[in-house]
Amino acid sequence: MLLWALLILPPVLAGTCCVVRSARRVLLLASVGGAGWAALAGATASAAYASGPLFAARGWLYLDTLSAY
Repeated sequence: MLLWALLILPPVLAGTCCVVRSARRVLLLASVGGAGWAALAGATASAAYASGPLFAARGWLYLDTLSAY
């Protein structure tokens, strides 16, 4: 699930930025979304370190410890 969230979050945030009309809201959304994505990436990397490789999409998405480093 973490790997899917890493892939889906940036396009969702980009689409939301296209809908928002104010430049300030776009900047706020980009900074908050970027910080949220960084936290999600950190959680995903720590999960790969702690429990071994992560799989999604029947093995098509794979994150091992070396890739997380």
